[in-house]
Amino acid sequence: MLPALSLEPGVVLPGNNFFDELGWDSLNNRRIMRKLSPLHEIYYYKFPSYLDDILAPLRPTSRRQLALPDDKTKLKIFPIGTEYFQKTFFPSTIKDWNRQDFSNIRSIECKATFKEALAKKLRPVKSSPCYGLMDHNYDHTRMRHITMLRLNLSPLHAHKANHNFVGITADCSVCSVPKDTNHFLLTCTSFRLSRLPCSGK
Repeated sequence: MLPALSLEPGVVLPGNNFFDELGWDSLNNRRIMRKLSPLHEIYYYKFPSYLDDILAPLRPTSRRQLALPDDKTKLKIFPIGTEYFQKTFFPSTIKDWNRQDFSNIRSIECKATFKEALAKKLRPVKSSPCYGLMDHNYDHTRMRHITMLRLNLSPLHAHKANHNFVGITADCSVCSVPKDTNHFLLTCTSFRLSRLPCSGK
């Protein structure tokens, strides 16, 4: 549910790949970055000490591990516990820490450089803001129309009421029924004469 909620703000922006267009992180990638940063501090700075005491038995000790560049920074996996325990900070974060594609990143000792490299690895590169338009002319009117289509929004009362516009009721002021697309185009008595040429054809 939370990953779905993290997508909602991007729905107002036209285009299919708004994560790439905006350079936004997915919720899962944000979790990984927030967890690996404190683990990096514990691993290299041994701070805070009470957490380093938990991590100490998991550090690589064998000659084989210490001899291999990719393995010397890997941590041992916690003994298998309950499913709930495996989702807690240390077991879940160590699993991400040991990822093969993080082998070069986890060997970085500088905290700031580590965070920068991790963000570069996980964060999508922001693309040019064309938002689905085929040309590069930034037309605010076209953007407005595309955005309204994506949100199912229009000047009709029913659409505005669905988006909680202040002082707006859904009903048509003439017919006293919801003023939605079907009512506006097909049944509203205010536009009966305007529809006559179309009905004749």
